[in-house]
Amino acid sequence: PMLGYQTRVGSTGVVNFTGGQFNTGPFVNSTLSRTGTVNSQRGFHLMGNPYPSHLNWDLASRTNISPTIWYRTATAGNVNVFDTYNSLSQLGTNNNGNGAVTGKIPPMQSFWVRVPVDGQTGSLTFTNAMREHVAQSILRSSSSSSDFIRLKLSNSTSSDETIVYVNQAASNSFDHYDSPKLFSGDPLAPQLYTTANNNSLTINGINSTSIVSQINLGLKVGVAGQYEINATEINFGTQSITLQDKLLNVFQDLSFNPIYNFSSSVTNTSNRFTLIFDQPLPMSLLSFSGKKVKDANLINWKVATELSTKSYELQHLNGSEFVTIANFDVNIESGKSYSFSHNKHPEAINYYRLKSISINGEIDYSNVISINNEVENSNWNVYPSIANVEFTANYPTAISTSLITIVDRLGRKVKTVKPELSSNQLVISINELPNGVYSVNYYDGVNSMSKSLIKN
Repeated sequence: PMLGYQTRVGSTGVVNFTGGQFNTGPFVNSTLSRTGTVNSQRGFHLMGNPYPSHLNWDLASRTNISPTIWYRTATAGNVNVFDTYNSLSQLGTNNNGNGAVTGKIPPMQSFWVRVPVDGQTGSLTFTNAMREHVAQSILRSSSSSSDFIRLKLSNSTSSDETIVYVNQAASNSFDHYDSPKLFSGDPLAPQLYTTANNNSLTINGINSTSIVSQINLGLKVGVAGQYEINATEINFGTQSITLQDKLLNVFQDLSFNPIYNFSSSVTNTSNRFTLIFDQPLPMSLLSFSGKKVKDANLINWKVATELSTKSYELQHLNGSEFVTIANFDVNIESGKSYSFSHNKHPEAINYYRLKSISINGEIDYSNVISINNEVENSNWNVYPSIANVEFTANYPTAISTSLITIVDRLGRKVKTVKPELSSNQLVISINELPNGVYSVNYYDGVNSMSKSLIKN
């Protein structure tokens, strides 16, 4: 009765189950082994809730069994995913799209358990005392009292979550407070994870952010394209959490701007993104953000106190240097909130920072923010956006004045190509260019458009 089954129905329909009387009373499986040739896949067993009621995993009697369970399911887009629940944190993921999973296992639901240590035999016992009635059909995890952050990586097809939380009983190495990552295996499903002692984790329990101030995020992408990291839940009080994109050298405070958009090629890396804890914004900034508004970039900031501040300078990255584009004296009537509309922004992606000058002449700088100003035009496109040897440019039908230029982060033109007359597509080699971020610009005397390109 404790054996689990998994099937995938090819079409919508009704599946009938037949059997004898409903199960009740205790059930024991004391022969759960740890076998398998791949270490990350060793010790897993597909179990099943034998009861016609919910089963509380938090109450289950376990010997040599991890407190984590895994559910296998499919999204509305028919992509196979795993959802993970950790009993010690009482946190679960929501990769299924219908709500974060919990330890309240539905009637007849299958789930994976694991014997985590070689040489051990696991034992699992269920009793009637562990059974519960749950009126809500959608599995949702109860709110956790721990400090935690829930991050969701998504594309147009699927999404994947990872969770980092604080528990003083947890170590900062791999232990039962961590839940190993089970990868989907579907290339359409992007995967997000952290690591501890060379273990890929879905749920990562750490002892303290004062000891672990940075955590690398793992990114596994099977299809090149546009992706989004969204901090859907942040429960860290007033502590600041920053996402660093080391490839683009961008820092984003997730407390004020929880969504980060980026491009990625096919990859599996833990070297691009980092979570940085306990890094408050300088100069008592409450927020510093920017967005594209029609033909301008609108930059806003708000400060907590200005008792010792004399003035501000808003700076824009011009080539390799930040250049002041606007000056602001402290204005008591502004309510400590400021804004500026930048109308001349020549780059596909523009970078800004704020310089604060105190009454004593001391200088402080904010974090750097970025605004994507790529022109959305169906006749102008660069693909792939991350390339190694060459890329393809689509453009309006070329005329005698048409030019395509590639500009590096220092503002230097590193390549110029003149399209053939009447053409609208061209393959451009970048094999000779060093790795980095570039702006690909098209100009024909009438149209002026830009797209960003990453060479790696």
